[in-house]
Amino acid sequence: NTSDYALAFDHIDFGDRYCRLPLIKLFRDAYAALCAPRPQVNGVCAQKTDFCAYVMSNTKNSAPEREQLVDALNAYKPVAMGGKWRNNVGGPVEDKIAFQSAYKFVLAIENYSSPGYLTEKFADAAHSNAIPIYWGDPTITDYLNPKAFINCHDFDSLEDLNAHIRMIDENDDIYLSMLSEPWFKNNSEPQEWQDSTIINFLRNIFD
Repeated sequence: NTSDYALAFDHIDFGDRYCRLPLIKLFRDAYAALCAPRPQVNGVCAQKTDFCAYVMSNTKNSAPEREQLVDALNAYKPVAMGGKWRNNVGGPVEDKIAFQSAYKFVLAIENYSSPGYLTEKFADAAHSNAIPIYWGDPTITDYLNPKAFINCHDFDSLEDLNAHIRMIDENDDIYLSMLSEPWFKNNSEPQEWQDSTIINFLRNIFD
């Protein structure tokens, strides 16, 4: 109530005074990859030479799940770490998307888990044409297609998650099927996320 109008990422219903703006929308190039048709899977697979990548540098206020997920995956196969944190590829990478594009999977882990808190991490994994292994927004499947990524919130334990990732990694048909799935649920950008919704919200204020 300190403001007449607001745009934010929380799931709030406040009449015409509030418009939801997911943070993922602010990263235009990565978000455009979500809206574009998926590329041919054979061409994508030809680029995939390694297992899983993760680029993370900011360790302040980091959720403990981040380290737990990395450790769990490393128990199956080594994760290539391209950021400042735990770097094992000879130093921080200059081009995150180019680096991640060589990997079948990409870890997309938010700083914390909260409904509506969805940042560029998922979009960057999608921009890399990898299968995102996502942890963060528990409401993500309200908008994004659960057949196109691995949602850590679906599993009761890290062991179950690891077994699922291993199953996909060892089954080319399942992996290719996931690569061909659209990013958005029902293959349609949610109306709430569309530019026109935000434009109309602003137009209503100034009109």
